[in-house]
Amino acid sequence: MTKKLIFIGSFFLLRSVFALSANAQSGVVINEIMASNSVTIADNAGEFDDWIELYNTSGTAVDLSGWYITDKPDNLTKYGIPAGTMILANDYLIIWADEDSSQGPNPVHANFKLSASGEMVILSDTSISLVDSISFGQQTTDIAYARQPNGTGNFVIQAPTYNGNNDLVSTKNVMRLEEFKMFPNPTSGILNVVIESNNDDHNMFEIFDVTGKKVSELLITNPTFQIDLSTFGEGLYVMKYGETMKRVLVLK
Repeated sequence: MTKKLIFIGSFFLLRSVFALSANAQSGVVINEIMASNSVTIADNAGEFDDWIELYNTSGTAVDLSGWYITDKPDNLTKYGIPAGTMILANDYLIIWADEDSSQGPNPVHANFKLSASGEMVILSDTSISLVDSISFGQQTTDIAYARQPNGTGNFVIQAPTYNGNNDLVSTKNVMRLEEFKMFPNPTSGILNVVIESNNDDHNMFEIFDVTGKKVSELLITNPTFQIDLSTFGEGLYVMKYGETMKRVLVLK
């Protein structure tokens, strides 16, 4: 049976309930994460835990009561944001990812931790419609993964700006991500890849399934190459080069 691939871009569709709503309407985005916090900032219990920063790009306060945040694409309602949680206009909200909801609800403490080896974070509203999502690779202790420009840009590796504007860091503390393109969209099985910003430190192109398991890797010898995904099972896959991750959906 012929398989087709659809590149989802910066958002992805995993099930039919994901009718994109989204941050264009609510104004809320995932703005910064820290998946390995050793000395950067302690929570209200004095513990150095993982954290996720949300930012409200709109000029209106947003009630997050009953919204959901998760690190598992197959469990979108893993953590329900407590009733009464508000994010003010052009303001920030920290969610501590420490598996200790008893330390909340103010501040918010989710029932999961982030993986420093890389995974996904998904934010959805009360109807379980996708608001925002990010995927990230291996993280460095006490270094953040944040949007540049603040609230609107792509994610970069930089010095943390906990509960504040990501733009307020020196450019020397920002590491731009390696970029690549994938096409055509859709395709019958052959995926063309073009590395646009090559980094000599990264010579592997990796493929992961949605559980984070690496299913394949390729040694890059040319910035333009092809991947045959016709033998892959149906489902979502993550393509990773350096710190940049993009998603592809394989359909039979």
